[in-house]
Amino acid sequence: VVFAPVTGGTLVKWDSRFSISLPIIGWLLERIAGRKMQAIFQQLLRRAKSQLESSPTGEQRAAEGSLQ
Repeated sequence: VVFAPVTGGTLVKWDSRFSISLPIIGWLLERIAGRKMQAIFQQLLRRAKSQLESSPTGEQRAAEGSLQ
């Protein structure tokens, strides 16, 4: 996982590789599992973005006295 600052946010680059050593259907299971993992990670990023954008910034929390 690589995080890089970009204008207005952070670019997240995730690269993962795996293989399923199962004769005949291993390649199919790899494709199915890979797509599922990609969908789950994209959902995780959307939720994290939503939560971060809806929460107060560190400066706002400090001003409210809730930052320790």
